Amino acid sequence: MKKTLLIAVMALVAMAPLANAGTAEFVKLDDKTMGNWEGVYGKEGYKLAVDFAEKLPEGVELDTNNIKTFATFADKTDDARAPHKPGKKEVRLAACWWGNLSIRISVGQKPMQLSIYSLDWDGSNARAMQVEIMDGEKVLDKRELSAYSNGKYLVYNVTGTVTVKLTNTGYANAVISGFFFDPVQTK
Repeated sequence: MKKTLLIAVMALVAMAPLANAGTAEFVKLDDKTMGNWEGVYGKEGYKLAVDFAEKLPEGVELDTNNIKTFATFADKTDDARAPHKPGKKEVRLAACWWGNLSIRISVGQKPMQLSIYSLDWDGSNARAMQVEIMDGEKVLDKRELSAYSNGKYLVYNVTGTVTVKLTNTGYANAVISGFFFDPVQTK
C-alpha cells in the first residue's frame, strides 16, 4: 500500500511542471478588422495600451508591468485603424507598447483564443518585428510581421502560460496596441 501511494505521489510530482505548460497554435492573420475589434475580438476580455481599457477574463493574468515604453500617437481620432474605447465606437485612441518586449500571459488550462493587435500608426509600413510565442525557452510559434500600417491581428489558440516576445527587425521599433481574449474557435 505504501509503495503504491509513493509511486502515485511521485507521478503527480513529476507531472506538476506540465500543469502550467504553455501551448500555442497559430489560427490566422487578420488584416481587415483594423481598430474595429468589439464584436469580433475581446468577447471574454481585453487589454489595450491605454489605462482605461482593461477587462481580463477571470483567471487570466497578463503582465505588462515591466513595460516602461508606452506611446500615445493620437488622443482622439476618427481613423478606423485606431482601436476604439470599449463600448464607445466613436472614441478612438492610437497608443502602443513599444520596443523589444516580453509579455507573460497565463490563461490557465482552459484553451483560449488570444489575439494580438499591432498598428504601425506612422503609416509608412517601415516597422517590422519578429513575434515569438514561447513556453519558457521553447519557441511554440515564430512569425515575421511587417506592413502593418492598417493594423494586423495575430490570432492564436493558447493554454497555460506563454510569453509573447517581440523583437524589432525593421526601422523604428516593434509595437503592440492590444490583447484580446475569446473562446477558442475551431478552424
